[in-house]
Amino acid sequence: MRAAFGSPFCICRKLVRPASNSPQSEVSLELILVHPLMLIAHLPSGYILATLARRRVGPKPLMMAAALIGAIAPDLDMLYFHLVDGGKTHHHTFISHWPLFWLASGAVSLALGRWLAPRYLPALGMFFAAAMLHMVLDSIAAPIFWLMPFDATPIELVKVPAVYGNWVLSFVLHWTFLLEIAICAWAGWLALGGGCASAKTV
Repeated sequence: MRAAFGSPFCICRKLVRPASNSPQSEVSLELILVHPLMLIAHLPSGYILATLARRRVGPKPLMMAAALIGAIAPDLDMLYFHLVDGGKTHHHTFISHWPLFWLASGAVSLALGRWLAPRYLPALGMFFAAAMLHMVLDSIAAPIFWLMPFDATPIELVKVPAVYGNWVLSFVLHWTFLLEIAICAWAGWLALGGGCASAKTV
């Protein structure tokens, strides 16, 4: 059920509890947010991934650019969500948020890349690794359908309650947002040369 709570990203979950002094059950509604968790950390997570990889294997053509694009690529479905779908369907149900889609696409693309453009194989692998990292991060506090199209069971570690009239506030003031802050801080630390001398960004 879509809730009139300042956002189309809220659902009502019915809770049934046994009443203490009555054979009847108590029924209440709990408002749960279903908007993706990562508001600001996807792009920094791609930067972290590419920076750590480059420090291990050395600079590779377009590795950083591929990681940054891959880190936000699944959320490009928000264009369809807003412009075509009109916000009727949770965008995590779109194929662009199916982990198996990215795994299959990555396997095919890497096989073709090894044959057609081996020089750019590291960048291609980084793109799909960043897209999969996006799936992992979204799974923390938003439903991700890891086995779609074979199984529509959503997986999420934490449910964020819609306790404020604005869904952004509900996320920003929830403890899980500290993870986003930590990811951004880590990316900033690496950008400033934290850990070791950083390689030139390509």
